[in-house]
Amino acid sequence: MTKQRELNRKQLLAHLKKKLKKGDLIFTGFDNRGGGVTYNVYKNLVSKIQNPKATHVGIYDGKDIVEANAATEGTAKISLAKSIDRRDSITFSSPKATTKQKLEALKYIKARIGKKNFSFKRLLGSGVQSVSTKIPIPKSFDKTDEVICSSLVADAFPKLKLPKNKDRAYLTPTDLFQNVKFKKKILIERIKNSNRFKVKG
Repeated sequence: MTKQRELNRKQLLAHLKKKLKKGDLIFTGFDNRGGGVTYNVYKNLVSKIQNPKATHVGIYDGKDIVEANAATEGTAKISLAKSIDRRDSITFSSPKATTKQKLEALKYIKARIGKKNFSFKRLLGSGVQSVSTKIPIPKSFDKTDEVICSSLVADAFPKLKLPKNKDRAYLTPTDLFQNVKFKKKILIERIKNSNRFKVKG
């Protein structure tokens, strides 16, 4: 059984660079920088329908994290260090996929870096689908060239077993977190008001 250890920021980054492989997924909780009243309302709503430890997902490219996010309005790279600094809860997971499948997924996502393809309509649709799969989502929400973080990852890994009763375009990070089979996980929790972390894996 893997023991939990306590690491500082520098030790954690060194540990991750040894352990992570290209194509591994990163699931994170809410951004710890806040964001005012609107963000707090969003945070409270999402907490009711998603696992608060998996509200965002990206993919590790061997150095950085590639993700689709609202802040850049599209697909972009963010450094591993920034990903750690901005989140209090992080899970790195290695999906049960072949090395070839992981590299193909990474190639698919990296080809979209720089595109302003983030969809706020898909984000809303994913919330609706989380509440009930019986609520119809307007067809105008589904543009094939637009994504949210979780649909981008789902599209990159077409062979992953995902919920059959849900539209892949509106999957949430929690849907991936709870349904994808993983070979290994690294669990990270920031110690409150510090740059130290509890790490398992």
